[in-house]
Amino acid sequence: MSNDAAAMFGKPYLTVQETAELLHMSRWKVFDLLRTGDLPSFKPGRHRLIPAAGLHSFVSQRLDEEAA
Repeated sequence: MSNDAAAMFGKPYLTVQETAELLHMSRWKVFDLLRTGDLPSFKPGRHRLIPAAGLHSFVSQRLDEEAA
């Protein structure tokens, strides 16, 4: 995991709600991204968590696609 990503988001893992708020989208859209595999996640119990490094990679990839 990237320490830069963890530092950027303040912690190494984010909830679906936190991810939705950071990306300014609905929780349902985040769940769609998780379902399609665009965002990595894991479920250590009842809550699904998104690694900060995975979110950072997702945003970087989208920025690269927009620039191309």
